[in-house]
Amino acid sequence: MISGEKIKRLHGTSWKDFFKIYPIYENLKKSKLFKLSLFLCFIFSCFSFYSESSFVLLVKVNELNLSIIPNVLGFALGGYAMLIGGFSDSILSKLVKIDAEEYNTFQKTSATFGVALLSMCVSLILNYLIKWFINTEISNHFSLTNHFALLINVSVIFIINIISIYSIFLTINIVKNIFAFSQFISGMKTIEKVIKENKKNSK
Repeated sequence: MISGEKIKRLHGTSWKDFFKIYPIYENLKKSKLFKLSLFLCFIFSCFSFYSESSFVLLVKVNELNLSIIPNVLGFALGGYAMLIGGFSDSILSKLVKIDAEEYNTFQKTSATFGVALLSMCVSLILNYLIKWFINTEISNHFSLTNHFALLINVSVIFIINIISIYSIFLTINIVKNIFAFSQFISGMKTIEKVIKENKKNSK
């Protein structure tokens, strides 16, 4: 029988517990979508050096991200709401084991959605801060050489691009997880129906 201490350990609510369920560093190393995001950002950054104005490019990229990310975030939130609402008591009772030694499927699926939402929130906040920085024209108070300003602009473009592109690509995982979730629910309901039919026929 699992102890109360172990139940508490497996159901913590801190960020530390969140990243135990979803070890982000290990998953990023294995993620093809993250590698694709890095590759695209590297290509985009190379082209940034040839842009007529790296600052104008930064403004355009920032505006593009701010126009897309909120919509992507809304889609992800809808998927997450579907996930939480779809797990009935009967299904959860089958997932939760009293002798469990590790995190269950519901926790892992929820954490996967959580990472996608977190990535999108970070992207939105970062792009908002860049937009605020641009609109306040704080950079006008600094005396920078053209080469140094170019390097800063390209670096910022790379950073906001990688988090934004990866956040957009995560919608692919969300679609996949929603499909897997629907298949799981369908399978569980089918099993329940088969068991009921077998009981009825055995009488």
